[in-house]
Amino acid sequence: MTLTERYEFAILERDEYVAALLSGTLAGLIFASVLLALAPARVRTVGALLAPGAPTLLGLLAWLFLGTALGIGFAPVAALTLDAYLARTMQLTAKSAALRRVLQPLMERSAFATAGAGLGSLYGVVAIALYLVLPPLAAAVTGLAVPLIDAGVLGALLYGPMLGAGYGHVRSAYR
Repeated sequence: MTLTERYEFAILERDEYVAALLSGTLAGLIFASVLLALAPARVRTVGALLAPGAPTLLGLLAWLFLGTALGIGFAPVAALTLDAYLARTMQLTAKSAALRRVLQPLMERSAFATAGAGLGSLYGVVAIALYLVLPPLAAAVTGLAVPLIDAGVLGALLYGPMLGAGYGHVRSAYR
């Protein structure tokens, strides 16, 4: 491997992490905002775990940090699987008329964003698990009450597709 090849590989890998950082931060911001609007008890509970004096702001920042960290964790997963997932999606679209009607306009606009949204949906299971597990654990430690499930789960459900679509869109700009 020449020095140029090594240098290009390093740039590519850095770009993937930049894409994941940008999309993870944006999806995390939207996720944290939806939580603040729909499930403020979960925001306060996680905030109280960090510092009992200012739970809402710290809770919001904690959820934003978790969204960003999950986004960075998405980079290696997407780097290894996005091309294969895109190829498989294109094969399924070619075979099914119903899928072709739905996905073809999206794939023509941005194939990476469309495939990324699908891959992000699968990865979003991690966000849902964190959403359902972290606040009750924090409530047990802090003594605050938090419902087991509430409307904020919508934010967790939307996090994965937003992360994947954002990642795919930013990555397509580097290709």
